[in-house]
Order: sequence, then C-alpha cells, then structure tokens
Amino acid sequence: MTLGDVVRRIREEFFGQIIVYVYQQALEKKPLLDILKHLKLSA
Repeated sequence: MTLGDVVRRIREEFFGQIIVYVYQQALEKKPLLDILKHLKLSA
C-alpha cells in the first residue's frame, strides 16, 4: 500500500464519519449552524 493509498483511505473513512455525525445531529433536530460551528465550518 502506498502513502497515497493510506491518505485516500483515511480521507474516505473521515468523510464517512462526518456524514454519520451530521445525520445523527439532524435526527436530533440540531440547528445546521450549530453543527457547522462544531465542525469549524462556515455556512
């Protein structure tokens, strides 16, 4: 496995975890701005 393969795999797993987190927060009816703030992203 190359370094590029490892980086790609980590990115894919991390992105998947973010999607699950956002989905769970949405199910709990959390405001989108709060979710973005927690992820340190801007709207």
